[in-house]
Amino acid sequence: MVEFGPEDDPDYQDAIAACVSAEVEHELMDAAAARERFPIAVPEGGPPASRRRAGTCA
Repeated sequence: MVEFGPEDDPDYQDAIAACVSAEVEHELMDAAAARERFPIAVPEGGPPASRRRAGTCA
């Protein structure tokens, strides 16, 4: 799962906090790193992304 959001967005921060609290493996990256790693369109200067392992989230 890849989730994008402005760093100060409460829902985005809640998603990150939930991963940390539940000790879910996750990774934070900027737009450039997300574009390099995933075949998705992320605008330059776009929001950061949080990636969680699908098996853990399901």
